[in-house]
Amino acid sequence: MAVDYVKEGRIAIMTINRPEAMNALNADVSREMREAMIDFRDNNDLWVAIITGAGDRAFSAGADIKDFRPATQEDMERVRDAAPVRADTIWKPFIAAINGYALGGGLEMAMTCDIRIAAEPSGNRCRDIVDWKSHNRSGSISNRSGEQGRATGQAYGYGKGNSQYHLQ
Repeated sequence: MAVDYVKEGRIAIMTINRPEAMNALNADVSREMREAMIDFRDNNDLWVAIITGAGDRAFSAGADIKDFRPATQEDMERVRDAAPVRADTIWKPFIAAINGYALGGGLEMAMTCDIRIAAEPSGNRCRDIVDWKSHNRSGSISNRSGEQGRATGQAYGYGKGNSQYHLQ
């Protein structure tokens, strides 16, 4: 399974389980994450969800470009009909437990959560735990309320070579 979905009491834990690919997002991850989020949304016994990635190298490295191929009309219709469910469209709280890199679509997934908690890096394995600039070319990010922020490029971190960008 590309996503491990576990229910512990009132907590739903969704783990992207592709550590060999730095938890890159592919069609299976997208489909299984959608199913897990819909189940969480519709289950009144679940109150909070945690999204994380397997292993300690990456929360998610974004899209798995190995899975890219030319899209057919059928592919486009299937994607349109199976639009992803985002944490910011569900009224229940989501926590992103960020354990390593969060890049591209992985960063976007983390940014849609209500709370983001980043693990302290060990050594130089994770230079940028959350690289806000990777979200898009302009460095602009939307939070859950739709407000735009901007990555300042200023860093704070856990030591030399380890940094996080923050919003201004």
